[in-house]
Amino acid sequence: MNKAEKIFLDNIRDILGNGSWDRNPRPVYSDGVPAYTKFITDVFEKYEADEVPITEARRIAWKTSIRELMWIYQDQTTELQPLRDRKVFYWDDWKLEGTDHIGSVYGMTVGNHNLMNNLLEGLEKDPFGRRHLINLWQEEDFKKPHGLKPCAFLSMYSVRENPRNREELLLDASLTIRSSDYLTAGHINRVQYKALQMMIAKHLGYGVGTFSVHTKNMHIYDRHTGNIEPILSAINKIDKRDTRPEFILDVPDKTNFYDIKDTDFVMKNYYPVKHEPKLEFDLGI
Repeated sequence: MNKAEKIFLDNIRDILGNGSWDRNPRPVYSDGVPAYTKFITDVFEKYEADEVPITEARRIAWKTSIRELMWIYQDQTTELQPLRDRKVFYWDDWKLEGTDHIGSVYGMTVGNHNLMNNLLEGLEKDPFGRRHLINLWQEEDFKKPHGLKPCAFLSMYSVRENPRNREELLLDASLTIRSSDYLTAGHINRVQYKALQMMIAKHLGYGVGTFSVHTKNMHIYDRHTGNIEPILSAINKIDKRDTRPEFILDVPDKTNFYDIKDTDFVMKNYYPVKHEPKLEFDLGI
């Protein structure tokens, strides 16, 4: 079993066996019923450069997740039409009433504070500095109309020499998630921020190093528990495979960050289990 599947299995078991039920939840389902979750806190995971943080126990729309990421960090907007142009539609549920945007969060925060350009410039001019980060949690922005506050909100970056080739610099990255709907968005966030790490490394001409994730609140919604058994059964099937996914960004080194497209990414040996009937996930909004 590869690391991503083992971590997925261990975290599900931890939530089921040791998790706590929340009280007075903010989200509600489409029928107005409160969306309760069972959760654990402070989960840490770390992947080596060639390990892909994605499960094959259910299909993860990894390319859609990259398009969403590019909307945030390349388009730097919360207007929804550019996202729809990228063929991503699920953010419509969070748009502000009477508008076609999600307010002063995510991409608007990146643009307003010049976060992406400042990060790229800092990594290029002072690669061994210890201040390379993007923080989407900006209280001043939240004073303006906004929708869902960022879940995956903090990414940090560090450059080091490759111990096997000191001429090569490696970019390590970490992601902090305040709240993770684990069965649905968990691997979406992980693979999209792995993609962001790869994009930044290509822009700078660095190699890709480790990728780690700290999740403060990792939860499963009460209406999603029926999906757990088929997912666990799928993990058992995957355990017998002798292949694992490979994630590749197929562009030359020093390709400008803003020129990279979702079609430049390739996922090899990714064979997600097809569930019949299809797994359904009623979202808490």
